Amino acid sequence: MINYEDIAKVNADVEMIDLKGKKYAMVPQRVKAFRRLFPEGFITTEIISHDGVTVLMQAKAGYYEDGVPIILATGFAQEVKGKGMVNSTSYIENCETSAVGRALGMISLGIEGGGICSAEELANAVVAQQQMKEEERALCNPTMPEDGPVTSAKTLPKKAQTSPVGNYIMNEITAMQEETGAKTYGEMKTRFNEWVKALEDAKVIDKVDWQTITMEQAKQIVAAIRKNFLSGDAA
Repeated sequence: MINYEDIAKVNADVEMIDLKGKKYAMVPQRVKAFRRLFPEGFITTEIISHDGVTVLMQAKAGYYEDGVPIILATGFAQEVKGKGMVNSTSYIENCETSAVGRALGMISLGIEGGGICSAEELANAVVAQQQMKEEERALCNPTMPEDGPVTSAKTLPKKAQTSPVGNYIMNEITAMQEETGAKTYGEMKTRFNEWVKALEDAKVIDKVDWQTITMEQAKQIVAAIRKNFLSGDAA
């Protein structure tokens, strides 16, 4: 039977790094500590939901007792495709690592002086927050040369910067950037802006009021863009 003294002993050998004034362990260090405690233990991961943009994963850690699996802890993590450098190409793998780190943290591995989240998870969160702030500034600053607002006439209201509608639009622009090969997010937003204007002029969509736009309207706009500009030869 493993007790807290055993956990404290392996934690003494866990390498910690300093982030934002606190010490955090990286996931590999937590995995090593777990293997020292449970050489034949198990760590499993499962995708709970995945819509092609956002993935939610669960990790379980435990050991076998007389052939019966005993779960010690579980951990969940969620990542959004394109949010942060790692998530632009490996958001599922990144999510799995975070879930494992949290599950092992729940066993008290690698949390001395820090928190449940791993060093990787905290670092990714900081990067994602910085990227979101940059995107929000770009959406609301009409004077920026490349990263102008989604529409030149009106900008998204401040309350929409972190709203589901605002996040949805930013995620769609990021996805379109990858699909079209646009070099920068700003370049893709300019094209997005032009497409919205063209659809308005052609009366395919009603004139967009970014101050009152709903999620349903945002999805209609994206669907119209994909149908008219990103399908087949139209792309």
